[in-house]
Amino acid sequence: MSVAPVSLTMDRLGEKDEIVLAQATSQFLRCLCLQKSINYVLSDAEDSEIHGWIHEESSLCGRTFSACFTGFRETKYVQHAGPPPAAIVSDNSSFGCQSTVASEGLSEEDRRSNVVATHQKTVTCTDCFKIYQFAIPVCNCFPLPYLETKDANGRVLGRTQYVCDMCCAVPKFNVNDAAGTTKYYIRPDTCCCGTCVACKCGGGGKFRVPFIIRDPKTKEPLSMSNSQDQATITNLWTGMKNEFCTNKENYKLSFPQGATAEEKTVLMGSAILVDFTQFEQSE
Repeated sequence: MSVAPVSLTMDRLGEKDEIVLAQATSQFLRCLCLQKSINYVLSDAEDSEIHGWIHEESSLCGRTFSACFTGFRETKYVQHAGPPPAAIVSDNSSFGCQSTVASEGLSEEDRRSNVVATHQKTVTCTDCFKIYQFAIPVCNCFPLPYLETKDANGRVLGRTQYVCDMCCAVPKFNVNDAAGTTKYYIRPDTCCCGTCVACKCGGGGKFRVPFIIRDPKTKEPLSMSNSQDQATITNLWTGMKNEFCTNKENYKLSFPQGATAEEKTVLMGSAILVDFTQFEQSE
């Protein structure tokens, strides 16, 4: 007799060392109005069982202009515990203009069921002006993209904020708690005196950019619990079909040692913001 997967509540998330956020929405040929809300399914890094899911709520206008102005749109990601509805797991087509704020077929009951947290932002400046594959970093405009994380009751847990400094070609993020204290600093390794991102070769020969979770003061990488491995947000190889056809991205989120359940929930928003600003319009 099979055992049902344990729902990924906030308490259960606090017990996890790693989580995989896998996009359920096809990213193939995303352009202008042909951009659906991006949904995720959540699984333990050690198995393939789905323990939770995330759906996005955003306007057609916002998604349309995201093709050129990455990270600017008003959006809300709702994180749920338990297995996802059919409208999430069967969303494999990116063709057609989604006029609703959430994926078509997702009922109001689905959108409000077993909510763990929300990750939300208003309209902001873009972090990068993009024309096809040519990207121009934007640093002289405020506010820059962020995601504020709240629990199911609307209590603020923290905020992930895009950071821009003199090295504007290197994406960086501050992760703050509810009081505004910076708990973590997220940035990939760099080269050329800190002015460029240092890529690594991942599965399938594709370059990957691990976003390393660091101490906010020393900027040194933090390690995971009971491991010397670094705490990171890593873009995974997802297989030939996903990489070249649907372009669905998977992210492994490895939590730093000592992170609380609330901090891990905020870091879930951090992983979404990394995709939202860096990879959503990259294919």
